[in-house]
Amino acid sequence: MISFEFIRQGYIVLKELPVFLQGLIVFAFGFLLSWVCSIFGIWIHSLSSSESGLLGNVIGAGATLVAAIAGVSFAFEQLSKQLEHKVIYEAWIDFQKHLYEFSASLSVFDTTVLDLKYFVGNQTNVFANLDDPQKYRLNTHQKFFQTYSDLVHAYVLLLQSFETHEIIFLTLRQMKDVFVRECDVLIFDKYRNFEQMIFPLLSGVTEFSILERNNAIDDYWEGMTKVSGYLDDFRVELQNTTIGQILKKTVPYRHPTVRMKILTKTGLKEVIP
Repeated sequence: MISFEFIRQGYIVLKELPVFLQGLIVFAFGFLLSWVCSIFGIWIHSLSSSESGLLGNVIGAGATLVAAIAGVSFAFEQLSKQLEHKVIYEAWIDFQKHLYEFSASLSVFDTTVLDLKYFVGNQTNVFANLDDPQKYRLNTHQKFFQTYSDLVHAYVLLLQSFETHEIIFLTLRQMKDVFVRECDVLIFDKYRNFEQMIFPLLSGVTEFSILERNNAIDDYWEGMTKVSGYLDDFRVELQNTTIGQILKKTVPYRHPTVRMKILTKTGLKEVIP
């Protein structure tokens, strides 16, 4: 006797098969069921009884109905699965777009920060400041502040996109929280002190030496390179969790060649090559 558990396990296995194989199996089963019932009806009809003939026709019609119901149920399930995949894909597209925009803004900002070394060492150079040190400092600060503002704007849109599709990205919530914490610690919390250190006053008077300010630039820039790596980790995990589940494929994770931390679904993990 076939148990309900056996049927349930068979259904689970069937769902894991490609769609075209699922369709072939369902319709083949329906055809087989219809054929067996028809043979059974012919056998009953051979008993030379008018009632048996009627019973055979009823059984044949019933088998056809069962096969039709199975086919319709399968079709509805496939439509439901397609809708689910569509929702996941659209969420991935939206969040991926904001990941790219944040990555692009981060790249512009870290380049701007690295360029500050030239500014720090050449504030009094007439070839650099065009004989107007105050205007040179003001223009450099405006560029620095604008690229930072663009980064903050892209960051806010990135988090809004995650929250909009959070029901789809539930398994990535802890990863997102760690990413936010690292962005705050390495970039946003340091911004004000860094700005005051590099741009103390428009007069250019500062208590920090050129070496100290260059070290601060290196430290700030290094923090942004870490965030850039975490961003790539986030992108890969996002793709594997969404599109990867649909296509049954995965993108390789980052494998550093030197000792460093990578971002995973459960937090930061130190990798030692």
